Amino acid sequence: MFLNCNEEEKRHKERTIRNQNMLISTIGSRARARDGDGT
Repeated sequence: MFLNCNEEEKRHKERTIRNQNMLISTIGSRARARDGDGT
């Protein structure tokens, strides 16, 4: 039971980190596009 719990937690953390990385890269590219806009 403990093992299962740990596996779930690990998977959840990895998914969260992946989602955060996706968000960060999306925001970063948007900021870069805005900087290149010359505004």
